[in-house]
Amino acid sequence: MYSFKSYDGSYLSADRSGHVECGAVAIGPLQKWTPVLLPERGKGAIALMIQPPGVSGDCFLTIENPSSGDQKLKVVSKSTSIGFCQVFVAKCQAALRKQRCLPEPALEGGAGSGSQQDSHTGAGRRAESLLDTRQKSKSD
Repeated sequence: MYSFKSYDGSYLSADRSGHVECGAVAIGPLQKWTPVLLPERGKGAIALMIQPPGVSGDCFLTIENPSSGDQKLKVVSKSTSIGFCQVFVAKCQAALRKQRCLPEPALEGGAGSGSQQDSHTGAGRRAESLLDTRQKSKSD
C-alpha cells in the first residue's frame, strides 16, 4: 500500500462516497492506495485501488469525462472495475533509475558507519569486509 503526498504536505485520499481530494494531513485507511499492475495494457500501466472502510468491495481511482456544460475533469473513486479511465502510466525519472542501477561504493574503514547487515540477507560480503577491517585494525 502506498500513500501519495502533494507538494504542500497533504495526502491523496478518498472518502466513502467516492470523493477524491488531496487535503488529509495524516495517513489513515482512506489515504492508502494499492497499485494494480497491468502489463497487458502497456509498459508502466497501473490502476490505483482503495478499499474505504464501510464500503463493500474495492474502488479504483477514476478520471471522469466532463459533462456537457462543465469542462473540468473530475477525479473520483467510484468504479469497481478497471476500464480506460482507471488506467494510468507510472514513470520513473531517469536520474533516479540510474542511481538505483549503480553499484554501491565499497566501504572504507566503516566500523562506525552503522550499515552492517546480517550475512544471510545478501549483503554478507559487506559485513564480512567490515569484520576483516576490524580484525586488521585490532592490536594484539
